[in-house]
Amino acid sequence: MNAEVDLFNLVPEELLKQLRSLQPVLFNADRLSILLDSYPGTQQFTQLMADLGLTSGALATHLKALSEAGLVKTFKESQGTKEKTAVIITPDGYKAAERFFNVICRIRSDFLRLNS
Repeated sequence: MNAEVDLFNLVPEELLKQLRSLQPVLFNADRLSILLDSYPGTQQFTQLMADLGLTSGALATHLKALSEAGLVKTFKESQGTKEKTAVIITPDGYKAAERFFNVICRIRSDFLRLNS
């Protein structure tokens, strides 16, 4: 296959419209990983750091972006005498992630079909 192929010319216009309408905040591997790692319930901030190999500052920055987009919520959770930060995906977060993956899978399928 020619390395110079313009992928956007191979993707149907309807899928391009859907791709453009996706939450821009999800076009980041760490943010997608946060959603996946937090599924289906609550995840501890420190566990996310360990699972994803992120610093607390990097994780906090990603969580802020996801929270501002309405995709996750953070809250304090009591564990014994300590309070820990926890993360939960919002209903909008579930919908946005599902839509994101559905569109990406359709683009992949169309691309493979067109190039077979």
